[in-house]
Amino acid sequence: MFLFVSLLIILFALIALMYNFRENRSIIYLSSIFLFFSTFSLTYHYLFYGEDPLLIAIFYGHFSPLWFLIGPFTFFYVRSVLENNKSTFYWTDLLHSLPALIHLISFSKYYFIPFSQKLDFANHVIHNLNYIHNLNHFGYFYSQKFAFLIRPIHGFAYSAGTLIYFLKATKQNRSHQIQWILFFLISLSLISFYFIFLFLLAVESTNLQTTFNYLPIKILTEIYFLSIPVAILIKFPEILYGKHKFIRPKTEPKSDEFNLSFETDENKQIATEIVRFFEENKPFLNPDFEFHDLQKALDLSEEELKISMKYILKKKFTELRSEYRINYAKDLIKSGLTQTTSIDGIGTMAGFSNRANFYSTFKLLSGLTPSQYLQSLKAEKTKNN
Repeated sequence: MFLFVSLLIILFALIALMYNFRENRSIIYLSSIFLFFSTFSLTYHYLFYGEDPLLIAIFYGHFSPLWFLIGPFTFFYVRSVLENNKSTFYWTDLLHSLPALIHLISFSKYYFIPFSQKLDFANHVIHNLNYIHNLNHFGYFYSQKFAFLIRPIHGFAYSAGTLIYFLKATKQNRSHQIQWILFFLISLSLISFYFIFLFLLAVESTNLQTTFNYLPIKILTEIYFLSIPVAILIKFPEILYGKHKFIRPKTEPKSDEFNLSFETDENKQIATEIVRFFEENKPFLNPDFEFHDLQKALDLSEEELKISMKYILKKKFTELRSEYRINYAKDLIKSGLTQTTSIDGIGTMAGFSNRANFYSTFKLLSGLTPSQYLQSLKAEKTKNN
């Protein structure tokens, strides 16, 4: 069961990263959490229930520093969600990796012992699980027993602390996205608390084999390992195949409430800057005007521009550029410029690089070709006269 869950979590991490990476950078943190947790699950499986000395030698100890990153990455993930899925990383965030670094240094001696010695240790563990305590002398700063206990305590502190931070930020918002974060944080807190209890038993136990094979403990552990994957499949499948979408509460939030919608004041301001830039500078008249030019002119990230266009302006960059070009061309035709300039020339003045693109875009947006639009203006003028 543990092996199945571990492989399932790895699969989830890869699927979520593949489907969400471009527009949702916070998925980097969530996928990392899944991968870190899967190494813990695999180690747990092979150490306590496996019978292959090679796999025990490979997994035991080597990935343990990563388990101290589950807590920090949980905080980074939630913070990223609250910042509209930006994967901003601050230099102070490196402080969160200190426990992992300390653990890596403390047990660095184990990494450099011959692999044959690790295989010998694995064979002993298969026959007597209590032999695991013989690795206590490898720690420079603390024993293996202490490491067993401090890891879930560290994870619980982070998950519970992040849960409090998240509740304060979201207050009354209970969208589907909020429900997923709440479930995820509560599950991690419960799992961490459970492993504190389990490893307390292990530290005091004189027979680890009996402790970890005790049926209620084994079943309860499997339930905890399965809880998040099952919930994702049944309740939160969008975590895997689609971008997390912020859903505005049915009732408008109070002014002092945190709003997780993409329709934030910041995104509205960016949208205003985009429109002002188009109208004042008319960059669309340049046939070579592209998205990266807009990004450079406004000094904004690709993600910020795309979010504001999609959720505030409700248009893609190419759609917005085409609309401005066609409206400009219409203004030129209305002004009577066709008396001195051909329609093709007007298309060029409006920023179109070729006749075919001008005609097809004009027809798409106005329902008429440029010539038909000109005739409709003449007909309307005649009618009014």
